[in-house]
Amino acid sequence: MANNISLFPVSGWQIGPVPLHDIIALKLHFLSHPLQKNEEAQESQMFAMTPAQGRELIDRIQAAIEVLENSDAQGSGLERH
Repeated sequence: MANNISLFPVSGWQIGPVPLHDIIALKLHFLSHPLQKNEEAQESQMFAMTPAQGRELIDRIQAAIEVLENSDAQGSGLERH
């Protein structure tokens, strides 16, 4: 991964359906500095996505996992959306 990209490790999340609006709500918990404990994690805003976006996110995460599990290559591998 490129050294100039700031990374914030995910320490947890909240996710669930919002049937009234036909969306999926997602909030990530993340660490903002190396010495931060999981109990002190920051929380992102609540994000909303359609069911189709949720399926696409699942597909892209699975594809990224397959690349990591099947390759020794190092690189950013980051996709922009």
